[in-house]
Amino acid sequence: MKTLILIIFVLFLVTFLSACGHRTVDVSFQPYVADFNADAVRLGHSKKADSLSIVFGKMDVAETCGQCHDGMITINKDCWDVQTDTERKITLYHEFGHCVLGKSHVETEDIMYPTRMNAVVFEGNADHYLERFFE
Repeated sequence: MKTLILIIFVLFLVTFLSACGHRTVDVSFQPYVADFNADAVRLGHSKKADSLSIVFGKMDVAETCGQCHDGMITINKDCWDVQTDTERKITLYHEFGHCVLGKSHVETEDIMYPTRMNAVVFEGNADHYLERFFE
């Protein structure tokens, strides 16, 4: 009986410890995590998006493309599937802004605008927007 209890305890302990600090990043998001980390370094910011989990999932509000909650970013797959590469970058950077940089929404055209900023506007002056983002 003691052996069985010990085996169950060890299995529980191994399962618990292996789950601690575990992060999940869907392969779709990995290039954007790498870009964010590279942009952060390039612009003199020390924080990185390495400790987040980023997954596809349901949103509280159907029109929402992404949300950050407790170190996890959830992306609406329906929204993601129709976005351009630049729109995807803006969506994820916006959520990185909340989860990694602790930013709130702003009232001007910007990565942290409550709705996704215009991709053409971003592309036309990406360095400016990224510098402001990482300030």
